[in-house]
Amino acid sequence: MCFNASIDCPYCPESTRPSALSGHVAQHEESTRLHVEMKVSANLTVVLERTSGKLYACPVPQCATLGSIGTVWEHYRAHHLPTKRVASQTPNPREYKRARYPSPESPHSFVPPTYPAPPAYRAAPATYPAPPDIHLNLESIINRRQSVDGVYTYVANSMSNILHVCPYDVIMTGVGDPFHSQLFQCSETRMTSRQSEYMNIFRPCLRYGKKPQRSVCYVCYCPQFPAFASHPVQNRCSMDQERSRELWKHIWFSLGYLVFRIPLLREQVFQELGIAKDSFKSILHYAIWLLQTAYPEPTQAQSQLTNLVVVANAYFTLCDDGRLKRPAKGFVFPELN
Repeated sequence: MCFNASIDCPYCPESTRPSALSGHVAQHEESTRLHVEMKVSANLTVVLERTSGKLYACPVPQCATLGSIGTVWEHYRAHHLPTKRVASQTPNPREYKRARYPSPESPHSFVPPTYPAPPAYRAAPATYPAPPDIHLNLESIINRRQSVDGVYTYVANSMSNILHVCPYDVIMTGVGDPFHSQLFQCSETRMTSRQSEYMNIFRPCLRYGKKPQRSVCYVCYCPQFPAFASHPVQNRCSMDQERSRELWKHIWFSLGYLVFRIPLLREQVFQELGIAKDSFKSILHYAIWLLQTAYPEPTQAQSQLTNLVVVANAYFTLCDDGRLKRPAKGFVFPELN
């Protein structure tokens, strides 16, 4: 995924609208690290060094500017951003075609240079499979929560309890990390790297499935139900709420991904749902299935109950009932091929 300075955060893998980028960068103001990497372009990353307190120095040696992370970012973009294109490791295909090479009769033979292959990474597919025809038995779920609204309320209350904790740490170990509280601050690169399966395959599939679910907010992925921190009914999040509601989106994404990717967790949650642990051919099929309506033919009120909400309900039910079997040292992330 190429870095776009107008929408991509220079300090974490998050992307947002250009008008909201400055607001997102402000979330990093609480950083206390001695060195912070700041991505300037697809080929250029500079390191900010903390001098005293929360002040960081401009990475340009001749510049004496000090300020917060956001201030240094704005200053660097305004005064030091390179105007010339930084040479990449691989040639531009258009320039490569335009280059004029000597003919075979030329006295000076020319051998085109060789370039190292770019690093391999997991790329999102160009086409997506149809969602699998897997329907859940909702009767027992609805009966326990008394109604569909009861399911929304229960899931919303459970998510609120971990809203300000790193979702990866709390799901894997049961407790949050005291040194960070948000996913983009986590040291687990399999959840934060732009080249990870989570960022490059799983999340794009969730975006693909958003259009049919018009009753689910496509900003925070919450049902448009007041229990989710007074979410507007029949409307998306307002722009002034978008930054604060990113935390909800991170929990939805992380929980959905880890339930599938952690074998022991998947076995328990799928058993609670009443489906086999090998029900899905791949993570693509699973991700697309998550945002499908849990009811085969839903009414308008039922259309907000997606499979993702039901998966979250099953996970939190296992936790609250004390039936979730989590190893003492936490779940183990498997090695991906």
